[in-house]
Amino acid sequence: MDIQRLTPEVGGFRLRLDYVNSLDVYLSVITIGEIRFGIEKLDKEHQSKKIKMLSSCLDNDLMQRFDGRIIDK
Repeated sequence: MDIQRLTPEVGGFRLRLDYVNSLDVYLSVITIGEIRFGIEKLDKEHQSKKIKMLSSCLDNDLMQRFDGRIIDK
């Protein structure tokens, strides 16, 4: 997989989280809600494996990785 294709363009600059200390990055509960909403919108009948994989990544990776760095206000 080409990593350049996975690096989003933001305002003409490449967003490269590998240059940022991961402990300095925070997530908003709104962002987490949007991710969960996107997962729930997937077609449950035809994309059940993808839904399980994305839900697992959100619950077992992202939430744990950002534990203590989730902004709720």
